[in-house]
Amino acid sequence: MSENHLVSLRFVATYPPYNVGEIAGFGPETARELVTAKVAIYRHSEDIPADLAVEDEEGSGADEAASDVGQDDGETEGGDQELENGEDPATPIPDDFPAATALKGAGIETLEAIPTTEDDLIAINGIGLGFARRILAALTD
Repeated sequence: MSENHLVSLRFVATYPPYNVGEIAGFGPETARELVTAKVAIYRHSEDIPADLAVEDEEGSGADEAASDVGQDDGETEGGDQELENGEDPATPIPDDFPAATALKGAGIETLEAIPTTEDDLIAINGIGLGFARRILAALTD
């Protein structure tokens, strides 16, 4: 991995100024610190540092490393959702879903990735208490 490129991370916890689901790029050392602190996950297996990767039986290490450091391995490089164990792919957020634009703007693209607490939803730019409650109600319908 080149020391001059940005590493793409997805936040799994609110870490001001970043919200759950947001995607941002960082230098390799800062990315390592955020992943080690368990507030973010690597988006691409090739960005996982060798000392954090764990080799699997076949030697690729990608699957084990993804689970060990919280790698978001639900997407292929082309952006297509992978199917595991016959599961259905993630459901894209419909355009008429409450606060769809704010959710998508925060990097949340699927219903399954939407935070499920008012506090986490309110932390997203453009979502207040009213929208948070409408989102949670829509998720339970």
